[in-house]
Amino acid sequence: MFRIRKLYILVLMVQLVALLVCCSPKTGQSVLNFFFDGVTDPNSTRESIENNRNPDPASSPETRADRSGSGMKYHAPYLKRRCDFCHMSNSLGMLTFEEPQLCYQCHDNISLEYSYMHGPVAGGHCTACHDPHANKNGKLIKREGQGLCTHCHDAELLFKSGVHQGRETTECTDCHNAHGGDNRSYLNENYASE
Repeated sequence: MFRIRKLYILVLMVQLVALLVCCSPKTGQSVLNFFFDGVTDPNSTRESIENNRNPDPASSPETRADRSGSGMKYHAPYLKRRCDFCHMSNSLGMLTFEEPQLCYQCHDNISLEYSYMHGPVAGGHCTACHDPHANKNGKLIKREGQGLCTHCHDAELLFKSGVHQGRETTECTDCHNAHGGDNRSYLNENYASE
């Protein structure tokens, strides 16, 4: 009987906390601030988020290395704990814009830059290749070297084909632009005429 009473009290407390969080943004923020660090002001709107965006990404590097020597690299808003650049402040992770428009708030829109677009780029799936928060690879690429490309493209089939034979150790981006190009193979300028 005592266990049932404890469970009942626990359920009532959870409901009370949920009620407090849902009733008033100010009360909800106070409750969330008690349990979590970095909860942003509920009065922050998309407009204020847009006004705080860096209009010139070149003035602040998109990735920064960790000073601890771990080799981690961080997306600048993540490093600065500016979750509100990408996430709505009171929605448990919802994005302020859908991908790729979210990325194009700070990064150049490459959707019309090439005659031929790589599938993930054409589909607007930046996070298929890039980690939006942090990792150890440059440009926050999710996988190193050929691993990024062979995650989707079959390595066995690729290296059996004529031009790729004997290039098992060559970086794909030595010849191909990962975003797209002016030819169907997304070849870099140096290889486009071959």
